[in-house]
Amino acid sequence: MAGGLPQRPSQPNPPSASSPIKPELAPLAPRSVEELQTEITEAELVLSARLETHNAARAAKGLPPQEAEQIVEQYIKLLTQYNHVKDATQLVFDKIAELQQLPSGDIHARYGASDEFTTSNPA
Repeated sequence: MAGGLPQRPSQPNPPSASSPIKPELAPLAPRSVEELQTEITEAELVLSARLETHNAARAAKGLPPQEAEQIVEQYIKLLTQYNHVKDATQLVFDKIAELQQLPSGDIHARYGASDEFTTSNPA
């Protein structure tokens, strides 16, 4: 397959009754060191272009440029903060539900938070 991506069967074998594990994937084709180095170089070029685009957008807004490590660090910090707020809100909603003897889903709906708390993280 182009791009050196692993080959997978078009229809995986269903697990048998005696084996409840996930279906097996086709083994990866061996690749040479040169192929892997080419793939790494291509990925680095893509990342470099995306960082350049990101920093150009920041410059247009009068913001300083960022390195990839800064972006990841900021993302992790914001995601952690989001999770703390979500967890605290969940505790408050659960306590309200307990005091009012209602299902917590009703409390979430009352405050318009049912979608945020019934789905997984946005990240």
